[in-house]
Amino acid sequence: MSKKLPAWIVLTVISLVAALALGATYNGTKDRIATQEAEKAVAVRQELLPAATDFKLLTAEDETEVYQGLDASGASVGYVSVGTVTGFGGPVEVTVGMDDEGTIAGVRVGGSNFSETAGLGAKSKEPAFYEQFAGMVYPVDLTKNGGEVDAITAATITSSAVVRGVNDTAKYIAEKAGIKLKEPVVLVQELGGNRYATSKQGFGGPVYVEAEIVDGDDSFNETTGYGAGAKEEKFYSQYVGKSGTGLVLNSDIDQVSGATITSTAVNDAVNLLLLYVNDPAAYAAQLADAPEEVDVSIPADAQTWTAKGKGLTGDFDVTIAVDENAAVTGIAVGDASTAEDAAFLGQVKNNNAFLAQFIGTTGNIDAGAIDTVTGATISSKGVISAVNKAWNESQGIAEATPAPTAEPTGAEYKTKGQGLTGAFSVWVYVDNGAVTGVKVRSTESEYDEPYLDLVKGNSAFLSQFVGKTGQIAEGDIDMVSGATISSQGVLSAVNDALAKAASAPAAEATPAPAAEVAGTEYKAKGQGLTGAFNVTVTLGDNGAVAAVKVGSTESEYDEAYLSQVRGNEAFLSQFVGKTGEVASIDAVTGATISSQGVQAAVNEVLKNNAPAAAPAAEPAAEVAGTEYKAKGQGLTGAFNVT
Repeated sequence: MSKKLPAWIVLTVISLVAALALGATYNGTKDRIATQEAEKAVAVRQELLPAATDFKLLTAEDETEVYQGLDASGASVGYVSVGTVTGFGGPVEVTVGMDDEGTIAGVRVGGSNFSETAGLGAKSKEPAFYEQFAGMVYPVDLTKNGGEVDAITAATITSSAVVRGVNDTAKYIAEKAGIKLKEPVVLVQELGGNRYATSKQGFGGPVYVEAEIVDGDDSFNETTGYGAGAKEEKFYSQYVGKSGTGLVLNSDIDQVSGATITSTAVNDAVNLLLLYVNDPAAYAAQLADAPEEVDVSIPADAQTWTAKGKGLTGDFDVTIAVDENAAVTGIAVGDASTAEDAAFLGQVKNNNAFLAQFIGTTGNIDAGAIDTVTGATISSKGVISAVNKAWNESQGIAEATPAPTAEPTGAEYKTKGQGLTGAFSVWVYVDNGAVTGVKVRSTESEYDEPYLDLVKGNSAFLSQFVGKTGQIAEGDIDMVSGATISSQGVLSAVNDALAKAASAPAAEATPAPAAEVAGTEYKAKGQGLTGAFNVTVTLGDNGAVAAVKVGSTESEYDEAYLSQVRGNEAFLSQFVGKTGEVASIDAVTGATISSQGVQAAVNEVLKNNAPAAAPAAEPAAEVAGTEYKAKGQGLTGAFNVT
């Protein structure tokens, strides 16, 4: 009787053998495939930069590769990089070659996963399409958008994807190679399926917006970049069903709290997409009417001068070129020296509209004559100051020595700011309803101390409060990056002081110096809640209190309470004229313990410095006559009368 192996065993053996065979084949060919891909990439680089004999990698290991082409003498002949975008059928690799001046040397399209439609999108791999890009400069666009690139017939999505890839890759090459590119006025990309995309400058970089627009309606899809609140559905869902071309922020659309710049960028982008779809003529007119961007770059071979600009937590270089007429002809802003300043300076250093204001200026620029960048006021003012320093140096003008900082004037209000885990003292000076100075003291929380250190000695941050009146909004003050909570604590304390100043009677303003009080001064200690404080008591010649002065405390915690007692004339005047022990005093509401501490100190002085008792009177002389004793009746008992 023959025995047969079960079918499942046979199938298992076959599958195992096949898997081992495939694994062996893969291991034997993977290195060869990788080598072929690397050789193909080198060949494409060589094809785009034929003058190059060698290629040097410029970027770090974790970054998209950018290669610099070098000729036989080692001189640069351009750069090559590969970007990937999404086309109609999937990922599309776009390889871009660029010369040292920023002109596109050539483009190639493809990639191992290229799957655009044969006979349509696949034509992007043919020379008839990709050779159009050679000789163009960033930004490129399709002819239907006012550009010079002819789209592939019936393959607009693939054509738009390649254009997007060329622009993105060219911009990336320029960033890594230090090439100055002209930014586009506006560009709208068609993504297919009634979807459109554009970018607008946000708080710390570009905000990318996609929208689906059908018959004038739009369905907002997503944003990327800074201002994460804009990516929340409760914000972007407001756009669904909206039409027209002029949606107004905070009227038609509620902005993201604390993200005005990003909200504005998103709203501007949606309006632009609506204009592109609903009113193409108006969109074209907007492009035509857009002002020519001022070239702020420093001219080649120009003599330059560099000075330091002050940021919120560090500094940065500002370099200018000046012509023979002493006019600024170019400007460049360097990187921030601290990570905290980088996001703010990023809004300034590449902001052509801001930097263009300096071109053609001569002499020292008044800060009020330059529009600062919203949300980066301190960095903007730092650039203005540095330009003035560099210009003075270019003309041989010595920098004036700044006058010493005067002490703030006005009434002093001692308030509390809240850190992450504890409170800290803030002294605010107010004169005629306006802040004249802010001083931040230390915190009782060791955890908060490193963050508060970034705030309390930061004159650029604190000076923003000077001149402010009423209640200051958070958007009016640039917070110290990395110490937002401490910054907000200072803002809250300043607003508290301004509120107190607004409600304080006129008498609470800084009084004229009091007249000297005659008498002898005695010093004593009063006890607060956590520490002692100085009290000076002046006694007149008759031993009565002539004046009381309350000094400082050793406890920062007590200071806020003691400040309510120290300048309170109505409270202190209660002691004047008192002799012996002061038994009853109206305490200051909210500062009872400090009030009692003053009372105890006054009593200590009165006790230790009471006038000497008068000498006993001489005994009365005996009176002649007869004595009679009788009883007198009091309220509750009798008494003797002689």
